[in-house]
Amino acid sequence: MTRSSPGPSCARRNAGGWQKAAVVSAAWVVVACAAPSPAVAQVHIVSQGKTAAVVVTADKAAMVATYAARELVHHVEKATGQRLRVVPETKIPAGDASRIFVGVTEAARKQGIVPEKMKPDEFVVRTVGRDLYLVGMEDRKRDVVLGEPTDSDWKHKILHDGIYGYRGPSSISPNGTLFAVYEILERYAGVRWLWPGELGTHVPRTRDVRIGEALDEFHVPKIAWRRFAWFHLVHPLRRPDTYDRRTERLAFSRQGLRNFWHATGIYLGRHRMGNSSHPPTFREEFAHKPWVGAGTTLVGEHPEFYAMDAGGKRPGEPGYAYGRPDMCVSNPDLHRFILEKVWRGQGTLKLGQVNTRQYCHCSRCMDWDGPQPQPGEIPNFERGAYGPRAVSHRYARFWKTVYALAAKRNPNTRATVLMYETTLPSPGGIRLNKNIYGEYCPWTGAATIFPMRKVVDQWSRQQWLGWKKTGMSMTWRPNHLHLGYTMPFLSTRQVGEFFKFTYQNGLKGFMFDSLRVSWATRGSDDLRSHGPGLGPGTGCRETQEGFLGRVRSGGSGGRTLL
Repeated sequence: MTRSSPGPSCARRNAGGWQKAAVVSAAWVVVACAAPSPAVAQVHIVSQGKTAAVVVTADKAAMVATYAARELVHHVEKATGQRLRVVPETKIPAGDASRIFVGVTEAARKQGIVPEKMKPDEFVVRTVGRDLYLVGMEDRKRDVVLGEPTDSDWKHKILHDGIYGYRGPSSISPNGTLFAVYEILERYAGVRWLWPGELGTHVPRTRDVRIGEALDEFHVPKIAWRRFAWFHLVHPLRRPDTYDRRTERLAFSRQGLRNFWHATGIYLGRHRMGNSSHPPTFREEFAHKPWVGAGTTLVGEHPEFYAMDAGGKRPGEPGYAYGRPDMCVSNPDLHRFILEKVWRGQGTLKLGQVNTRQYCHCSRCMDWDGPQPQPGEIPNFERGAYGPRAVSHRYARFWKTVYALAAKRNPNTRATVLMYETTLPSPGGIRLNKNIYGEYCPWTGAATIFPMRKVVDQWSRQQWLGWKKTGMSMTWRPNHLHLGYTMPFLSTRQVGEFFKFTYQNGLKGFMFDSLRVSWATRGSDDLRSHGPGLGPGTGCRETQEGFLGRVRSGGSGGRTLL
């Protein structure tokens, strides 16, 4: 969303018609306001191989500002061999060096920058004469840059809040200042982060780093939730007993695992993963307690809540055919139980179905399905995964019915649902509330894997558009990154085009599942998936060629890897 910069100078120019917006990627918008600095700004950072700037933070700098300053100094030193000095605001040395103000400072406030008006991952980049301001919001209560995966309360996050499985009240850290530093490093020092660690960091050598133009920019992410699943790194560190000796022999040592976890957290932060607001909580609700699991008694007390099999039997009856059933979603008693005993008016209303084809065959649920597609309307490549019956309309009606009841109690509540195999083909003739968030995740069919045939790609796009037409809010969780461990299996162009398509058609957020460690075989695909860094607006060919070109040159280490 395009908004005016949180400062008086920009606000005045907006009113006078000076504002212009430039989309630098489909994930971010830059609002460029008429700069108050001279037309020919010269912020020299390193000039002719000598430092020409000093980095300035507040006297009591926030953790994020301290870390951002460290990242700036580190990369400039890699580029030039020169180490910038970092000083508190009250100890700025005399002289004519450029000053780079990082984070919330008194000097930034005097320039009319109001960080309190920003969201956690928004930031200002502004030049004033020879000085540069890089400012995002700060919040001492959420000022955590890098925590530990073993923290019992899980409030300490990994840099970018993108840990799969964490959903908490403090799940949004203010990273705007840090993102501002990365913006400068990419644009004016040519830095690229290809994979975690120093070897994957590409920093061109130079004797000069400068900003030769006037800047007054306010950066706003257009995709609110930008996340990767990487539980395969987090879980073994939280539960060391799960990391057995065989796995350790085939993969990382325990210390190596921790080192890679640390590097991956930094890497994802450099690609601006994170959240603009609290993300919805998606999960297979009915595959967890109180519905199933050790110690639960609900299946015995209310077998009518669970799916009837094709033979007319419910759980507990002899010969019941289902081992992982979903629910009898048309049952009004189930709806009341969800609202009164599980949700209780608190938090997200979770309605994610079980990832299974074992749907209910009772007459009421079957009636909810509505008219069935003609045989020729379901392509052959989908019949095995999603047949023999289209049941998406019953799930849409279930979500709509339960949400309408919940909204009477709390009109602002959010509901979350999963769009697995039973939700295709998309239904027609039903409207859903925008506060119902669906996680689009084709699984088990031909539309799971990129690259895919054109006809499959078009089918998947039609299903996205069909669900979008209902009015619900859409997020995307693809699974194609699970493949390609041992040989190149690249789909950079098609993934990028589909990513761009979802963005152009209502994408609210993404969760790529999962970020594995196959950088040699899937590196360009992984890089392509980092929307905010290279984004849906970046050419797919440029992504792949740029990645392979830098890998051939050995990243920053000069080693030939391909």
